[in-house]
Amino acid sequence: MTIDEKTYPDDFDFIDYKYIEDDTGKRRQSVWADCREGRFPPPVKIGKRSVRWFKRDYRLWKERLAAERDAAVAFKPSALSEPTERNSGRPKKPPSQKTAE
Repeated sequence: MTIDEKTYPDDFDFIDYKYIEDDTGKRRQSVWADCREGRFPPPVKIGKRSVRWFKRDYRLWKERLAAERDAAVAFKPSALSEPTERNSGRPKKPPSQKTAE
């Protein structure tokens, strides 16, 4: 099943900018820049100076981001490995030396 085949009862509910800002932390200018560049769903004009987004479009955008992230991690197994001296920012502890008695 693809992302587009899923449907939810509230798919055609409208959400406003405040909902997007609270959920993502994106500033208004960033949302509009992403809309212009095609990286964010376009809004629906509902009045002379008012726009909203369909909840479905927003949900699909978030699912696409998650899928892209998952695909990127799948090709970089080191991203999920334990920290090393190189990627942790902390010096590696020397191995403990046991003395023979």
